[in-house]
Amino acid sequence: MILTSLTINADREAVVDFTEPFMETGIAIVVSKRTGIISPTAFLEPFDAASWMLVGIVSIHAATFMIFLFERLSPTEFDPKKVILPKPGFSITRSYWLVWAVLFQASVQVDSPQGNTAR
Repeated sequence: MILTSLTINADREAVVDFTEPFMETGIAIVVSKRTGIISPTAFLEPFDAASWMLVGIVSIHAATFMIFLFERLSPTEFDPKKVILPKPGFSITRSYWLVWAVLFQASVQVDSPQGNTAR
């Protein structure tokens, strides 16, 4: 049994025994036919430079916050007895330092997260 978005036509019906279609979404992608060599940066064309910079900045902040959140709530870091005054551990600034070090492949001293989800 195969489940795929395959269009049923006479040539395929001669070889494959199709059942009744389960669902038709009607989703299609229409692009213009290009001639010549496609640029390696063609995937960047839908957005301008400012939009891609915004996507990059938001991605860095989201990754930093998620690493911080996962590490803070992991059993190795979270101590319910010290909810009011949490112990000094993996801070948001260390999370930023980790993300920037990984992004630029820098060989710097970075404290790695201890929780499995934050790693």
